[in-house]
Amino acid sequence: MENEPKAIHAFPLLKHRAYEDIKQRIVDPTLRPDEQLIEPRLAEQVGFSRSPIREAVQRLEQEGLVYSLPFKGRFVAEINNKAIRDIFQLREALERRERVRAESGVSAHRRSVLEDFLHSNDFKFFFRR
Repeated sequence: MENEPKAIHAFPLLKHRAYEDIKQRIVDPTLRPDEQLIEPRLAEQVGFSRSPIREAVQRLEQEGLVYSLPFKGRFVAEINNKAIRDIFQLREALERRERVRAESGVSAHRRSVLEDFLHSNDFKFFFRR
């Protein structure tokens, strides 16, 4: 088991990490409603190049957390309680679907090991170098 190659999806792409980081900044709200999103500034704050930032902002626009004004740029959308509820319900549904999908290809023994790991709340060894 130790010599098994790690799945590519075990390492999130930069655009996904940038998306999560920017989304968190919108929700918490470090980035305020109607604040302009300037790619070079976001890239510096998040620590990624502009390409993953651009892709993350496009995805956030598709989800309604960002809006565009022609010839002006992209801005943080105002989030109300219903929007937050919708986001979390969507995330819960997606996580549930992915868990079922992941479990379908895992042996009972491996599932047991993973469940023990998750319930132990000891993630330190996961991040060993």
